[in-house]
Amino acid sequence: RILFLSNFSLANSGFGKYKKNILSKLYKTGKFELCELACGIVDGDPITLRVPWEVIGVLPKNEEERHRFESVDEHTKRAFAYGLFRFDEAALRFKPDIVVCHEDVWSWSGWVKQSKTWGKFTPVAFHPFDAEPMSEEFVEFLKDFKYVFTYGEWSRQIGIKAGLPQTEIATLGVD
Repeated sequence: RILFLSNFSLANSGFGKYKKNILSKLYKTGKFELCELACGIVDGDPITLRVPWEVIGVLPKNEEERHRFESVDEHTKRAFAYGLFRFDEAALRFKPDIVVCHEDVWSWSGWVKQSKTWGKFTPVAFHPFDAEPMSEEFVEFLKDFKYVFTYGEWSRQIGIKAGLPQTEIATLGVD
């Protein structure tokens, strides 16, 4: 059971396209139960029916949720937009063995370890590592992850140099 936190898999973004490729390949194996916690989409949006795995949108679906989403400070509002608003709900409902956080680290590093469900799954970080040096804050945060993936050898070397020897490559899943 794998929960992916990232852009919605049908979004026209790099993260979305990658997630669509990897989820499609995993789904075709028949070996995994998959769920995506989808940034940029309202929970229950009919477009989610176009993919064969479960989708939980991170954005509010009714007026009460919209009020809760909008009545917080800007930092929390940004965290809500990247999964905080629905993360524990999704993890408790789906009960993942693995959670893959596939976004820029800044989008989830400030809250995922403080979630109620942290420790109930194996966390996997998947980050582009597209600049160096890496932020010390992010390096410290990622040290607790058994698995850290990035896109290529150059990015892997950035992770290793930063003190993340567990950094490995997961190619972009181009068909």
